[in-house]
Amino acid sequence: MTKLVRYVCRASGHQQLSLFDAQAPWSPNPLTLREGAWAYCPIGAQEAHDWEQIADRLIDDLREETERTISAAQSGGSA
Repeated sequence: MTKLVRYVCRASGHQQLSLFDAQAPWSPNPLTLREGAWAYCPIGAQEAHDWEQIADRLIDDLREETERTISAAQSGGSA
């Protein structure tokens, strides 16, 4: 996927690693539109977001970075 993302959800309840392959065609869609730009939520939630505007990033790069950060936080380390 080559979409550029401008917003990322930082809601604490949404910072979890997926229990499925996030790139599988049947998975929840982690992208939504916000103010005319793509926005990414790690769990693909429909509501209760805490959006942070970021410099435009490729979705694949943002997903990998977010998953590393979540994994490090869950293991008590840093990304």
